[in-house]
Parts: sequence; structure tokens; C-alpha cells
Amino acid sequence: MGRIVLDTETCGLHGIVVLLQWAEDDGEIHLHEVWKQPVHKTLQLLRYIVDREVIGFNLVFDWFHLCKLYTLWSLLPRIGFLRNISMRSQLKKKRLGTAPV
Repeated sequence: MGRIVLDTETCGLHGIVVLLQWAEDDGEIHLHEVWKQPVHKTLQLLRYIVDREVIGFNLVFDWFHLCKLYTLWSLLPRIGFLRNISMRSQLKKKRLGTAPV
């Protein structure tokens, strides 16, 4: 398994992660914009990262925020939040006349 070099960007010291920058070994640098990706893709990426050796500066800070993000995103389906978003999106499309028939 490769080594992951990572850094997170958060919204303030106590806010949630907004950007995850990572690379495997000496490979390409990836930018994962948390708010522009589906929740399941972020969870999949976080699971991928934790199975590898991780290198970072001030990793305690980043690791705390990754754990917080994983916990929050993991709980969304359990409380029905994602289903509600999907339902609201479908209702909005119906009102705008863009929903598939």
C-alpha cells in the first residue's frame, strides 16, 4: 500500500473541511472539494486514505477534521437527511417542469 500525503482546508479552526488535498506516493495531487462531491464519494475517499500510511504537516489537526467529517457524513443517511434532500430536489424539479415524466 502506498503512502498518502495530505492536507485539509477548513472553514475556520473549528469548521468543517472544505477541501482535501492529497497525493499517493509521488503521484498526481488530487483536490477533493467536499461540498461539490456526493457524500458517498467523500466517504469512499476517506476509507481509502485511512487504510494507508499518511504523511502531513500538523496531522493531528487534519486527522481530527477528517474524523469529524467522516462521522457527520456517515450519519446523514441514518437520519434520513440525504433522502430528504433528494425528495426536495425532485419536488423542485416538478415545480420548475424539469422532472422526467
